[in-house]
Amino acid sequence: MKKFLLLSTLVAGLLVAGGCGAEKTASTVTKAESSSVATTSSASSSGTVIFEIADKVGDDNGPGVYTYPTDRVFKPGSFDLTNFKLTDAGSTYDFEFTIPIDFKNDWKNAGGWDVQMFDVYMNLGTGTNEVTVSGRNVKIAEKWDVALVVGPAKGDRMRKEIDDKNTDVADDVSDFEDIADNVYIPDAIAIAGNKLTAKIDKAKIGDLSKMTGIQVFVLSSEGYPTKIDTYNRVVNEFSAQWRFGGGSDYDGDPNVIDILGDNDALGNYKSDEGVAEFATVNLIPVK
Repeated sequence: MKKFLLLSTLVAGLLVAGGCGAEKTASTVTKAESSSVATTSSASSSGTVIFEIADKVGDDNGPGVYTYPTDRVFKPGSFDLTNFKLTDAGSTYDFEFTIPIDFKNDWKNAGGWDVQMFDVYMNLGTGTNEVTVSGRNVKIAEKWDVALVVGPAKGDRMRKEIDDKNTDVADDVSDFEDIADNVYIPDAIAIAGNKLTAKIDKAKIGDLSKMTGIQVFVLSSEGYPTKIDTYNRVVNEFSAQWRFGGGSDYDGDPNVIDILGDNDALGNYKSDEGVAEFATVNLIPVK
């Protein structure tokens, strides 16, 4: 299926003055934790570090060939994850994402930043789901049990995106999966320079001390996503003002710009007129 490139590009062009990430008003809140996301100005986090890893600098190009959109709002390094830390902070789990440049909010999003979004996938010992959030076009070899989606829109909008688009997720070679109830959003966001910390009540997401593997995706947010993309911007064959390049104009190529560890596995997808087969990546083991 061809991506909805023309419609998305026309809509994006109308939003230049206010920002392509401008959000629509959500009409439905389907889970209690999604009513709001608080934003603070400090990203400091204290507690017990469960997991921390540095990631390669300069690998914000998907499987090695992706190029940024051409609009100047997408500054070099915007989607380059350089460090990730998960902390048990007592009553919350704190997920800290570091990029090489400061987070900004030119589009005045409710979350306090604009172009980035992050997914965190965790296996707690069972491995319930293989396919990741709709629009990522990626599967995880070891499977995952819970995920956190960190986006710049209001909490009710992010929750609605997840619930509406993740009850039947699959590529052309896999069975459909209903993953919506295993995907969470933060209770609060803290930003300080180039660090963003997402906080979630420990009672909501489960016991992360049981975690055996973890993976982080970096994507670009999109206030007007397609009907299958969960608030994320897509990758096409050629980059344009609001679109990444280096992928395919058909469905199936990953819309993920960086992951923890080696990005090469993002290139093992099939995307053509007759087939969409998602790339499969590995979790990073947690010892």
